[in-house]
Amino acid sequence: MRGSANGEARGEAVRRLREAAEAGDAVAAFRYGLHLGTHDDRTGGERWLRRAAELEHPDAAVTLGVLLHEWGRSAEAEPLLRAAAGAGHVRAMEMVGYLMRARGEEAEGLLWYRRSADEGNPQAMAVLGAACQERDDEEEAETWFRRAAEAGLADAAYALGQLLYRRGDSADAETWARRAAAGGSTAAMNTLGALAMEQGDREAAKSWYRRSAFAGDDEGGRHFTALLDGSELLAELESWLTRRARKGDVNAYLALGRSEELRGDLYAAQGWYEKAAEAGHVGAMRRLAELSERQGYDRQARAWRRRAADAAPPAEEEREG
Repeated sequence: MRGSANGEARGEAVRRLREAAEAGDAVAAFRYGLHLGTHDDRTGGERWLRRAAELEHPDAAVTLGVLLHEWGRSAEAEPLLRAAAGAGHVRAMEMVGYLMRARGEEAEGLLWYRRSADEGNPQAMAVLGAACQERDDEEEAETWFRRAAEAGLADAAYALGQLLYRRGDSADAETWARRAAAGGSTAAMNTLGALAMEQGDREAAKSWYRRSAFAGDDEGGRHFTALLDGSELLAELESWLTRRARKGDVNAYLALGRSEELRGDLYAAQGWYEKAAEAGHVGAMRRLAELSERQGYDRQARAWRRRAADAAPPAEEEREG
């Protein structure tokens, strides 16, 4: 029911957005075009973003250029992006730089990145830092990475920390690694975990690797689980699954249901399976039927089996038949 209500609310919001766009609202035209362009309606997205550009929305032409590039139409994207870059749009400058480098025009590409960086774009600064590193200009690379890091770019803070560490400035390197980790860089978290292990601080290492793992980093996950004993591993796994379940992960519902079932708490297990069943998972419906039968609730078991049969794909029903 809740999913249906949310879907209706989104549909109503999109309808109102279109009405405002059709009435000549530049912001609405931009948002509506972006919505269509990122929801598999490329023709509609392009049309409304062009309309938003005609209505002088400042980001419409650049957004359309980025989307055209993502759709494999870079030749059409470039004139839009160049026009916006020439008019001073910082993101457009960065994108023109990217397009130039992608087709091998390195000098012009870096020139556009430099223009974007001079206007305060930290992403462009980080690209310039990496380009300087590639040609072994560590001093210039540090300048650009530091500027980007001070502007709040976590990846640049991590790159700066690595550069300083190679130079032997471990204290300053750790400071920047911590800033990068605070900004969400899992690479920095893993580096800090490794540093803690080198220093013999197993608990600190575990803490850093845990943060990386829970942010979705595979390397952090491998190191974290390697530091856990059996009971800790089970507790952490359940904690992770619970977090995934809160985000609506059906597989997490199933895993938690199975965990509660093995623990002997059938009531809790049924609760998790029911969440998976409400999300349409046929296997969860069948498991609920089996649990209901085990507890003597034959009518409930038949109801779950009917739901599973109704929800199963035709091919699966034929295999079972």
